[in-house]
Amino acid sequence: MDADAREITRLWRVYRTVHQMCHDRNYLVASSDLDRSLDKFKSEYAPNGKVDRARLTFVVQKKDDPTSQMFVFFPDDKSVGIKPIKDYIAKMTKESVTSGIVVYRNTLTPSAAKVMSQISGKYRMEKFNEADLLVNITEHELVPQHKVLNDEQKREILKRYRLKETQLPRIQQDDPVARYYGMNRGQVVQIIRPSETAGRYVTYRMCMNRSISKRTLRDIARIASRLTLHLHLIPSRRSPADVFVSSRSVISEAIWVCTSTVLSTGSAMTL
Repeated sequence: MDADAREITRLWRVYRTVHQMCHDRNYLVASSDLDRSLDKFKSEYAPNGKVDRARLTFVVQKKDDPTSQMFVFFPDDKSVGIKPIKDYIAKMTKESVTSGIVVYRNTLTPSAAKVMSQISGKYRMEKFNEADLLVNITEHELVPQHKVLNDEQKREILKRYRLKETQLPRIQQDDPVARYYGMNRGQVVQIIRPSETAGRYVTYRMCMNRSISKRTLRDIARIASRLTLHLHLIPSRRSPADVFVSSRSVISEAIWVCTSTVLSTGSAMTL
């Protein structure tokens, strides 16, 4: 199999997974797109033996809300820079679409990623490497069934078990399954696992992100600076026990900041 044939097969698998992902996010997707064969993909998108990625771009709409649409883009550049991202944003603005997915080939430049993060208030643009979409991870035998709950279902679960949101176990927003379903912070997912005794075992997790506030980062930097200066001023002849005793106030403050960060973001961190 030559390089072009391998590339066509690779993109066919990616294209199929993206449509499955959109379908699982409750978007309208035609059955022909979900079940498109390799031969049909070749004839439609690679009639000359090479895929035209620009033609792969498509738009979908929510089943329950036709006004909620999402673009899926396939840039041709191996390293995607600012220009195509700005072109995609312009297209989304023109079509009044606020959600988009960029499926890139190899890399996304830091400047392009920065542009995508800067528009997060008005638009939601996700990024996936093609390698992450070669297979549908939700179909793997080791991945349990996931179901993202709507706001009403979330309220019912919290009421039924008399829980607060903060008492639910966490799932990170960058978790592969959370990314597949496009989960937002605060959304709850139902996870169903097989059980030898009960038949099935149901758990719930709330989506959290790993973002740390600027204030917390400043606190960490301040404490790290104090600790470094403190240890530097301690005479080298002092015993480890004396060093610990003299440093315990700084260490206690560092532990408090780290604990607060873990509780607020649901993620571990290191100084």
